[in-house]
Amino acid sequence: MVTWDSYFIKIANDVSEKSHCLSWKAGVVIVNDRQILSTGYNGPPSGYPHCNENNHLYLLQTLIGVPTEEMISLYASENICPRRLYGYPSGRGLEYCPASHAETNAIVQAAKKGICIEGSTLYCAFNMIPCRECSKLIVNSGIKEVVLTDGPNDYPQIGISGRNILESCGIKVRIMEKDN
Repeated sequence: MVTWDSYFIKIANDVSEKSHCLSWKAGVVIVNDRQILSTGYNGPPSGYPHCNENNHLYLLQTLIGVPTEEMISLYASENICPRRLYGYPSGRGLEYCPASHAETNAIVQAAKKGICIEGSTLYCAFNMIPCRECSKLIVNSGIKEVVLTDGPNDYPQIGISGRNILESCGIKVRIMEKDN
């Protein structure tokens, strides 16, 4: 029998498929009393083009430097994240990324629709503790629990971690039990 955790994680995985992010697809579901309140996936603000739609690589050339021929070729043929082409690993160079994380987008969507998410659970279709910025939003929105599929691994960033924020503020981070 499928558990509620598995059910909501599966939905979060499905939500992640809406992401056009060239770096990493992520999806979340915010739930209270077994009812889905909001969903979110990583991507740019509504109306802002995705990296593969607006030639984001050339937009970055004024900020980071002129792309090499190899970078241009890879970007055109394989749809690789422009930050990755410039050598930034996951979690770095985010100042050059127009996207918001899945957690942020789910919280914002709930606020936009006037849905209270206080006391809810956030299901993450990934095995990483949310980043520092998303963790601050999770705490301030009143979410009480974060459920991960595996891990928990820390989001790769410098300074105060999302884990530190969540733990310090009493937010429960739980690894989902596997179905039998």
